[in-house]
Amino acid sequence: MDNPERAVRSRSLLGARIIFNNGSSTVDCMVRNISASGAKVTLDSVIDLPDEFQLNIPQRGKTYWARVAWRNHSELGLMLSATQTDPALMAGGAGTEDLLVECRRLGEENVKLRAIVRQLRAALVEKKQNRI
Repeated sequence: MDNPERAVRSRSLLGARIIFNNGSSTVDCMVRNISASGAKVTLDSVIDLPDEFQLNIPQRGKTYWARVAWRNHSELGLMLSATQTDPALMAGGAGTEDLLVECRRLGEENVKLRAIVRQLRAALVEKKQNRI
């Protein structure tokens, strides 16, 4: 029996990314069908995912908050909520993927700057020792 309350889903073949662990973990997936309130995604392999995560669909420029409704091997049925997306996205900011790239870049820059600070401190200590 069809559920009359269920929104009609459009067939799709959209590359997407599942984002969890506060953005530190991602898994690529394929959106097979989607509506305003739900989606079916397939994964390349069976993987243990949390029950809630973000689903980023770059081709649509959207990121949804997703809750797993059902699991079947490498397929997931998701309930989607546009109201719980990343606040930066809701405010018109960069997408989650862009934010992750920027965070990684800043982390790498931080490591380099810390190394420079260590070198400068060592040079300063050596200079002070030579004066004594």
